[in-house]
Amino acid sequence: MLTIHSPTGTIAKAVLRYAPPGVAEERLNISPEVASAAQAFRAAGGATAYHRETQRIDAPQALGRLEKALVAAGPFTSKNDTYAANWPRDERRRVLDNDARRQREKRARDARRELKEHLVPEEIVSQLEHERIFRIVRFHWFANSAGAPKTVTVDPDGTNAAFTADVWRAKTLLSIRATQTKSITAYSIAGLMTDEGRNYGLEREVLRDRVTRALKRIAVLETRLLPEANGPVWPAFSPKEALDWSANNPLRDLS
Repeated sequence: MLTIHSPTGTIAKAVLRYAPPGVAEERLNISPEVASAAQAFRAAGGATAYHRETQRIDAPQALGRLEKALVAAGPFTSKNDTYAANWPRDERRRVLDNDARRQREKRARDARRELKEHLVPEEIVSQLEHERIFRIVRFHWFANSAGAPKTVTVDPDGTNAAFTADVWRAKTLLSIRATQTKSITAYSIAGLMTDEGRNYGLEREVLRDRVTRALKRIAVLETRLLPEANGPVWPAFSPKEALDWSANNPLRDLS
């Protein structure tokens, strides 16, 4: 069924896991030494224990003894040799993929729990940075389109797009953290922007006034249609839907 290629015996792992039951038992009972070593490996937890991240120390030792016994009893050959030779690499990939999937699923569960508790998961922080850039680009598209209102087109220092997107981001963060939406004001948004170093060099009172104007601009962007596009300039953002999406489409960190 299998070829034992070297004293390291990595193919022995495939004997235990992938041999047809009848052939596997025959190979593992080919000699008293092999049979004893196979039984010892199973007693140590077998392949399951060997592949655990916190593996039992006796599992690899028992496998080593089984490998040596198989090498001594071989050679064994069959049409499955190529498959067996690739088994360590393929098995390692499978274990890593399964582990990554389990970690993503756990992180998704934790993130949903955090969101329910009015905390901001790291996935949302990352998503908001992407959404901020997306909104800056859409702002410029809309500002350069026919019929765009002056609240969007008039931009003396050229920072309105980025500033408005930062106000939207701060407002969204506060809405996640808040238990009552009435606590979200231009002043609280200005406070968060100042704490995060996104105040554009403005004092709190001056920043609050500019935030107030930006909130009116956001109301326009979230209702006006972008020419030749389906939907408003700035689409609605749902933290819950963003979490569901990021669980299956991990984003690259922009930091």
